[in-house]
Amino acid sequence: VRARIQGLETIVRAGVQTGAITREMAQLFQGIAGLMSRPDENGVPTVELPIEVRNRGVFIGPAKVAEVPPVTWD
Repeated sequence: VRARIQGLETIVRAGVQTGAITREMAQLFQGIAGLMSRPDENGVPTVELPIEVRNRGVFIGPAKVAEVPPVTWD
């Protein structure tokens, strides 16, 4: 799945503050945002990135941004 993300810098800052993203990964994301962002139809900078759920994690591009709890089937 590809997502159109606006406000990536705000998301990255929140990730660093919560410890979900390292400062190094934040720098990588900010660089990507600068290189890949394009204005949408309203002129808002937008980045398109793949989002995957795998190995009990949510990944945006190569970065794991969240844990997914194990699913127990009854």
